[in-house]
Amino acid sequence: MVGSEESTIVDVAEDYLEKLVKRSMVLVGKRNIVTSRIESCRLHDVVREVCLFKAKEESFMQVFNAQSSVLDATSTRRVAVHLVDDDENEPVIFQQRKIQNLKARALLYITRDFHPWILSTRSFRGLESLRVLDLFGAQFRRPKLHKSIGKLIHLRYLSLKETNLSVLPSSLGNLELLVYLDLEIYETMVHIPDVLKKMKKLRYLMLPDELSNKTKLELSGLVKLETLKNFSLKHSSVKDLINMTKLRTLWVCCAYGNLAEGVLPLSLGASLKHLEELMLYNKRNGQEQVQPSKIDAGAFVSGFQRLNQLRLDIEIETLPNELQFPSCITSVSLSSCVLQEDPMPVLEKLHSLKIVSLELNAFTGRKMVCSKARFPKLLTLEFWILDNLEEWVVEEESMPCLCHLEINDCRKLKSLPDGLRYITSLEEVRVGWMENAFKDKLIQGGEDYYKIQYVSYVVFHNCSDE
Repeated sequence: MVGSEESTIVDVAEDYLEKLVKRSMVLVGKRNIVTSRIESCRLHDVVREVCLFKAKEESFMQVFNAQSSVLDATSTRRVAVHLVDDDENEPVIFQQRKIQNLKARALLYITRDFHPWILSTRSFRGLESLRVLDLFGAQFRRPKLHKSIGKLIHLRYLSLKETNLSVLPSSLGNLELLVYLDLEIYETMVHIPDVLKKMKKLRYLMLPDELSNKTKLELSGLVKLETLKNFSLKHSSVKDLINMTKLRTLWVCCAYGNLAEGVLPLSLGASLKHLEELMLYNKRNGQEQVQPSKIDAGAFVSGFQRLNQLRLDIEIETLPNELQFPSCITSVSLSSCVLQEDPMPVLEKLHSLKIVSLELNAFTGRKMVCSKARFPKLLTLEFWILDNLEEWVVEEESMPCLCHLEINDCRKLKSLPDGLRYITSLEEVRVGWMENAFKDKLIQGGEDYYKIQYVSYVVFHNCSDE
């Protein structure tokens, strides 16, 4: 299959995956509501067994159990280790020195439900031919990655996501052939030496949630990047983004103490013409108290004409108007925006919207109104922690396609709007951390039960009067 001039390796891979789905060789687990792309998939048991049998027969791949005393992987180039134990409360411990295979090209560790596991061997000796190394969720006895990682110079794919590492070695810079690097580490501050600039072939880079104060990264030369997550204005220059003209996904941490006005140039959209997903956020956790930064969201967002997913987790002066939003926008998430005016009169005019999420006092007013015959394509609507919201009005014929509604911790909201009873498409309602009185109105026999009586799936959780 030959991709078009603008297609990426992911686009080509997704085309192949869709062909397997059409042939019923792969089953779709979940699709993205916005993009319709496959997010998870599975194999039928029979197909899986046939694949494993043929893979072993052809020495294409071998699957091992972590409890095996000996792992004879010398005859295969692809190795998968299943880290599953009968005791789900205890993390599985695995000694990587069991695998010393100079032929191995891929080494994957697979856990049940992303359960953490312990990698007791620090060194990567004997694995110098690896192209793929996935250490997702590994917990190291020492939080510093061993310098021998720099010997794996053929690596194209490296994942250290959700490990407990806090220091990465300078030898990481030897991995100049990397295309995919996932360093998305949470709950610990990570130091990365300034060596990522050597990885000119990188297309996908996920940085840690929080970098150490001494970390400074120059990324301007990574012009092939298509995905960049957790880019920090504190640890890198915003000018580095200007040359990344192939970016499709960008997450920016705007926190930088007292953020100077204009740190995010309004002209950035002219450079990032292919950007489809954008998230701007401030740090609210950690020891350092970060001053919130305000940006002219309307002027900034209007430059990204291909944007279909936008998340603003940052205080803004005003919401962009309907003319400033890109016409193809399908998902808007607002968090901590502290908007005083009801955002619905603007959002309901975005005719392509499928998902709206308002979180953490994105709106601080008392009343919100969804007007008649608006939100024609909206599928999902979520409210999380809107402390001041007291009244929500849904007029007839509003949100005619709504399928999923979720309301969490909006304690001043006394009842669901009467207009919900007209939305015959509604399939799921989730209510959490609300007062018992709110819940009691919605259960069978309650005064508001008629509003959701035809909804097939209604869930209440953590409702109380506390």
